[in-house]
Amino acid sequence: TIAPFIVERSFEQIKLDFGYQQLGVNLVTVGSAFDYGQLGCTHHCYDDFALLKNIPRSQILYPASALEFDCLFRQTYDNGLVSYFRVPEATHGVSFTADQVSVGQGILVGEGRDVTIVAVGSQLHSVLGAVPQLAERGISVEVVYLHTIKPLDRELIRHSVIKTKRCLVVEEHGPFGGVFDDVLRATRDLSGIRYQALNIGERFVHEYGTYEQLCAQLGLSADGVISHTAVLMETDKVYA
Repeated sequence: TIAPFIVERSFEQIKLDFGYQQLGVNLVTVGSAFDYGQLGCTHHCYDDFALLKNIPRSQILYPASALEFDCLFRQTYDNGLVSYFRVPEATHGVSFTADQVSVGQGILVGEGRDVTIVAVGSQLHSVLGAVPQLAERGISVEVVYLHTIKPLDRELIRHSVIKTKRCLVVEEHGPFGGVFDDVLRATRDLSGIRYQALNIGERFVHEYGTYEQLCAQLGLSADGVISHTAVLMETDKVYA
């Protein structure tokens, strides 16, 4: 069912019935963070990653295509863990092959030298839409796509960030406890890395509209990726 009805309303039951008692479960939600934009904030969920990551033996999967869901579900459905699948209405539009999709392993979509952009779920569409325009500005982008939030592919992220020294994380989540926090934690021992976060922000989305309209208002778009990348390339701050 819709994400907030499973995650937020039922969190205590998930925590105690499955987490504490170490039982396996598959929780499959639809609606992602704000796919149900025309129904308002009651149908939004901006904090599911943050909540569920704190349950021991949990794994969080965010397949943004039918093939990814099929592969990830087959790989995990009977492993005895607390498995959470966030299934968005909008796909990213990229055709991966089954051998590219493995739990806990991100996908290197494109190589670059100047900045690493970590795209989470459906926002891969926004990131890839920005790449050609950034290339016209002389900015070479390395795109890392994540369909698994927990366990995180730390090795892929670290390898890319060590090369580019700049990292932008684009995700449909609140500012706390999302993938950006995980990336910071995974690379905290590296020096000289500059970071930017593009997410929903510390807010409720009061506006009504389609998914595409809300993405545009929140800056979760190719234009938003371009502007955040430009700041990242110009700033001397480690975290902006």
